[in-house]
Amino acid sequence: MAPRSLGYKQLQQRMRRSLCYGSRRMRSLSLPLSVHINADLHEQKEEGGISELLVDYFDKYAPYDYMDMDFATSLARESCVDACTFLVAMVYMDRLRRADKQFFETTDPNEMYLSALVVASKYLHDGGLDEFVYNDEWAASSDRSTKRVNELELKLLDSLSWNINVRNTEFTRILDQVECWIARQSIFKRGFATYNEVKVLSDDPKFILDTLKSLVTILATITVIYSTFAISILLIPHLATSVNSTRPNNGNFPYY
Repeated sequence: MAPRSLGYKQLQQRMRRSLCYGSRRMRSLSLPLSVHINADLHEQKEEGGISELLVDYFDKYAPYDYMDMDFATSLARESCVDACTFLVAMVYMDRLRRADKQFFETTDPNEMYLSALVVASKYLHDGGLDEFVYNDEWAASSDRSTKRVNELELKLLDSLSWNINVRNTEFTRILDQVECWIARQSIFKRGFATYNEVKVLSDDPKFILDTLKSLVTILATITVIYSTFAISILLIPHLATSVNSTRPNNGNFPYY
């Protein structure tokens, strides 16, 4: 095995922490990116992770089509997609979105995601390694023919102008977005935040701005309520005095 650089080890440590791997081996997607399984007697209900993330992504940037949650979950599980492959695939899809918005919006999200995974897997893993996934295996996992997978792969490569190199800035930007998404979803589902989630979200300018807007709204509401209450308390004695001064004396009209 080739020696691993310090930068690679630091990236692994970061992803292990922010993507919630814990002590698990990083050969597949972590639980927040994979599936959440809730046992209900003898039935199992599978919920999104990676599917929810992809659905949110395509809902935001391709409103005229939708991502099949079951397809995304099954593809990740059957093909043993690891975190780096998923992130590089997201880089390719985001690059397509920025380069050709019309192509991105008119392409089937399921097939775009499949082709991005195929290219990302080959970009990261050399043929013959245990992690390498052949096109016939992708075809079996996606319930498509090998010929169709080959066509989708070539179509994506043509759309990318055969430039599949991933710059560090691209990878880091996507990783930041995925980390923030996981942190937000975890806080929403658990109702509280861990130190790591606070750390991740504190580096997100959008989250800080949204938080400040919420705080300003809450403070403004509290200020209005408090001011209204205080003014009411101050006006009550004056109103009582005014009522007493205008009330008739012993049933007779006051003298002028």
